Amino acid sequence: MNSMYTSLGIIIGPAIGGILFDVNINLPYIFAAAVLFAAFVMSVMWKSKARESISTGLNNK
Repeated sequence: MNSMYTSLGIIIGPAIGGILFDVNINLPYIFAAAVLFAAFVMSVMWKSKARESISTGLNNK
């Protein structure tokens, strides 16, 4: 599954970057920063939920 998403990114990424570059030269960088920020926020939320479940699991024992 991970390989599928990597291959999809390799195929679609340059196409999206090219389209954004045609619109504005800075747009691919802004889009990449937004995607990275969204991934960071999702990973922080996932980590806090994992910690929450671990701490509640320890309290139930």
